[in-house]
Amino acid sequence: MNAPGWYPNPDGSGSQLYWDGQAWQQAASVEAPKKRKGSVWNVVGVLIAAVVGMMLANAILGGEGIGQFIGQ
Repeated sequence: MNAPGWYPNPDGSGSQLYWDGQAWQQAASVEAPKKRKGSVWNVVGVLIAAVVGMMLANAILGGEGIGQFIGQ
């Protein structure tokens, strides 16, 4: 059979049923729990973009010129 998880209810109601790997559970959900895929990678990507942006600004402004933009 299928792996444990939420599956569409065959009654067409839009709810979902949980299969525990051996039997269907009585509890039905109107909406299955959402999996947050890639959220850690989104944060890592933003941090990398910020670091690269600061490095480019530093290279373009010659090192010391960036201080005028951050109030120093």
